[in-house]
Amino acid sequence: MPIKFRCPHCQQFLGISRAKAGNITDCPTCGRTIRIPNLDGTVDALPAPKLNLQDAGLRDALASLASLDDVAPANESADPQDRLESVPFVVPSDSRARDIVEPAIVEAAAIIEPQVEAPPINPPAAPSVARPDADPLAELATQVPAPTTATPPPRRLRRKGGGALLMGAVLIAFLAGMGIGYSIGSAPNKPIPHAEQPEVAATPPANPAKPVAPQAANGRVTIQGTLTYQTANKQTLSDSDARILIFPQQHPGQVKLPIQGFRAGADPADRRVAEASLQALGGDYTTADKGGRYVLQLPSGTYHLLLISRYSPRDENAQLIDPVRDLATAYFDRPQLLVGQVNYHYVKLTLGTQAETIDYQFSGP
Repeated sequence: MPIKFRCPHCQQFLGISRAKAGNITDCPTCGRTIRIPNLDGTVDALPAPKLNLQDAGLRDALASLASLDDVAPANESADPQDRLESVPFVVPSDSRARDIVEPAIVEAAAIIEPQVEAPPINPPAAPSVARPDADPLAELATQVPAPTTATPPPRRLRRKGGGALLMGAVLIAFLAGMGIGYSIGSAPNKPIPHAEQPEVAATPPANPAKPVAPQAANGRVTIQGTLTYQTANKQTLSDSDARILIFPQQHPGQVKLPIQGFRAGADPADRRVAEASLQALGGDYTTADKGGRYVLQLPSGTYHLLLISRYSPRDENAQLIDPVRDLATAYFDRPQLLVGQVNYHYVKLTLGTQAETIDYQFSGP
C-alpha cells in the first residue's frame, strides 16, 4: 500500500511507494523540496543546504559579484564629470547635481497653431486698405451710400373754406342718420321669413325585428344573429362560444381541414388558423360572444350555414342529417368530431344584396 500524505507547502495530496519512505524529493505541483514521511508517520527535518564550491557555475557567479564590487569604488573616485559622460543623462532631483553640470538645451522652433475664431454676429466693417493698383476714384465711389427710395410723407394742402365744407358735410350726415333711425324704429317688428322645408314623415321599417342593412361597401353581405339555448328548467340563456360555420355551395377542391381549430373551446391560435383555412375555401367561421351574438360578411351567393351549440346537449343515439354529415365528410379529416354531443341547426342560405339576420334557440333533447 503506498504512502499517502500532503505537501506541507501547497497541500497537494500525494502518494508514493513505501520503499521511498524517509527520502527527499520535489513536490510535482509546487516544485519545492519535501521529505517523504516514514512508515510510522513521522517526518524527519530536511538537512541544511550546503554550498558546492566545486560547481563551476557557482564560481562564475561569485566572481561576477566580486567584480561588481571592485568597479563601484573606482567609479566613486573618478571625476563626477566623467561619470556623467559615461552614462545616459538623467535629470537629477537634487539641486546640488544641477550645480555640477547643466545640459545644453536646444530649443526647437515654436509651432504656432492658427487660432480660428467664430465670426461675430454683426462683423464690423473692414477698414479700407490702400492698394497700389487700386483706383482712388473707384474706391471713393464705392463708399458713397446708395440713395434711399423712401417716399416722403404727403403734404397737406390747405384751401380756403375747407373748414366750412367739412362742417356742412357732418351736419348733413347727422340729419340723414336721424331720419333713417326714425324710419326703422317706427316700422313693425316682423320676423325675416325663411325658406320652408317640407316635412318628411319617418316611415317605420316593415319588420322591426329584422333591421334591413344596406350592402357593405366592399361588396360583401352581412349575416348576423343571436344564439340562445333552453335549460332543463326552461330558462333561456345566451349560448356564448357557440360555433357558426358557413360553407360554399360546392367544395372548391379536395383538401381536408384539421378539426382541432373547429372544436368547442379550441385554442385561440388554432381557431384563427381554422378561420383562415375556411375563408380560403370561400366560406367563413366564427364563434358567438358572451351575449350569443355573431356577425359575418360574405359575397352574394348560396351557402350552407351550420350553427353548433356550446351548452345544449342532444340525444346520443340521434344521427346527423345528411347535409351535415356530407359537409363534415367533405371538409374535415375527422368528421365525427365536428358536432360532437351537442345540438346543431342547418340552413341552406342564399345571400342577395340585403343583410340577413338568423336567430336560433337550441332546446334540449
